[in-house]
Parts: sequence; C-alpha cells; structure tokens
Amino acid sequence: MLADFSADLILNGYSPGTARNYRSVMTRFLAFVGVPIAEVDQIQIKAYLRQLIALTKPNGVPRAASTVWNNLKAIRCFCRWAVANDLASTDVTVGIKGPRPRDRIIDPCQPRDVIALLAEARRAGRAPIYSLRNHALLVLAFDTGCRISELLGINVGDVTGPEGVRDRVRVLGKGQKERVVALNPAPASAIRDYLALRYDTRPDRPLFTDLDGKRLTTVGARNLLQRIRAACGLECSWHDARRTAHTVMRTDGVGELDLMALGGWSDVRMVRRYTQAASAEMALRAHRAHSPVELILAAGNGGRDGALPVGGAADSRPSHDGLRQ
Repeated sequence: MLADFSADLILNGYSPGTARNYRSVMTRFLAFVGVPIAEVDQIQIKAYLRQLIALTKPNGVPRAASTVWNNLKAIRCFCRWAVANDLASTDVTVGIKGPRPRDRIIDPCQPRDVIALLAEARRAGRAPIYSLRNHALLVLAFDTGCRISELLGINVGDVTGPEGVRDRVRVLGKGQKERVVALNPAPASAIRDYLALRYDTRPDRPLFTDLDGKRLTTVGARNLLQRIRAACGLECSWHDARRTAHTVMRTDGVGELDLMALGGWSDVRMVRRYTQAASAEMALRAHRAHSPVELILAAGNGGRDGALPVGGAADSRPSHDGLRQ
C-alpha cells in the first residue's frame, strides 16, 4: 500500500525525495496507531503529533515546529489518497491544525562567505579537474539559483554547442517542468575551464561526474560542500545558494514575475518566501530615506508649510519596491 502511495505521489509531480519522506512518516504513523488507515481517527493523529512534540532529538534538542507540521502534511496527503482509492471513507485530518513554523527571515550567505567558498572550491579536489568541477558547480549554483538536483541533471550537450559554451541552459525542475536560465560570464568561464580538462565531453555525458565517471549524486554534492565549508569555517547548504541568488537578484531590482520564471515557482508566495531578506533590506532602505522623526522635525521647523507629510502628494510616493502604491 505504501509503495503504491509513493508511486502515485511521483506520478502527480512530487519529487522522489518527498515521496520517500512521506512514506517514512506513514510507516512510523501506522506502526504507532496499530490499526488500518480506515480505522484511524483524529484522536490517534493528535496523539501521534503530541508524541512528536514531547520527544526530543537524540542530542536532546526539541523537535522544530516545521518537523511536526511536515509529519501532519504527510498524514493529510495519505488520508486524501486513501479516500481517493477507496481505502478509507472520510479524510479524518480535516480540521486538525498543526504547529505552523514561524515565518522568520532567513539571511542569505554574505558576499565575503561566498567568495571564500568559491576560492576554497578551486583548491578542494583530489586532482585539478575535480577542483575545477567543484568551482564550476558552486558558481553555477550561486549564479542561477537552481536546485542542486537540477544542476546535477545537466548534460555536457546542454551547455555546449558548435561555438563553445552556450549563453543559456535548460534545466528540468520539479514535476518535470522545464525552464531556461542564463549562463552568465562567471559560470560560463568556470564550465569552460572545467571541460578543458575533461577527456570525455560527449553531449550525452553528465556535466558533473564523480571519481568513477558517473553522474555526481546529491549525496556526493553534499559531501563535497561539507568539506569546502569546513575548510572555510562556514555553515551553509546547497539550498542557501538558491536563496542567496534570488535574494541578490530581488535586491537588485528583478521583478517577482521574472524570479518566478527563473526559480521554477508557480506561486508568487514562494518568491516572497525565498526573498524575505531582500524585502526586509528594501524596506530598511525606504525607512532610512523617509525617517518619520526627521519629517516631523522638518514640519515643525516650517518645512512643508508646517504640516505633517500625511495624505495628499506624500501618499503618492512609490513604496520600497516601486510596484505598490
């Protein structure tokens, strides 16, 4: 049953990683309740969630609210799937509210940290070709904002043509959605240097390979990033590169609709979630440019005919992003 559930998730556009996570959650949940899905009720679901909240991690740290929330999402998804496949009569998760994670601003990587990571990537490798591979992968991640799984799926023929390295590349995102991102001068140069040392540059070969010549896996990419960041004394992940790229572009004035196309999102709310730090910075700039106390003092000293800048022409000024009035 759980195997069918995972297979249907992938067919409906979920990533294999999400399907595995949901299956793992349901394995633990069904073992906890000890009854078929048709006999599960809300009391059992709430008891399972309370147990997750009460139990700490092996290191003694309490579980994050997002962990409990993701478990509830998996149970809700499974219950809906069970109803659709006549394995249960009703969706018993309706009305259950989990502990939503707080919406906090996640800071992107700082410029000096990115520079340190890129410099270390040029040195971290068993041979010069792997150092260039690591450098090209990091530059591509920080410049395109693509997911690491999307970058690892690129083949040599996707980035090269008769005239050399292309100026764009097609990547395959979640749900098999294809989109185009630019190969700007920095990643194009890094890829060109890397391919110059590769002996196998057939178009159908993976762009990023491991020591055995096979396509580099996400686990391998995570391990090499761990070595690079440990040498720099930094904490970051591949997803931080995605968040950093879109934050920098948003701060530099790229519109939300363009970021949706570049990031492969179908909802503008995801753009705002990933670029919260950019929105906060842009609001901070607006606050510094329009200090309420300075405006009040100016009005009190005879500026603006002695009136506070409220209403009228003052309200017609554009907001910090220049889009909303």
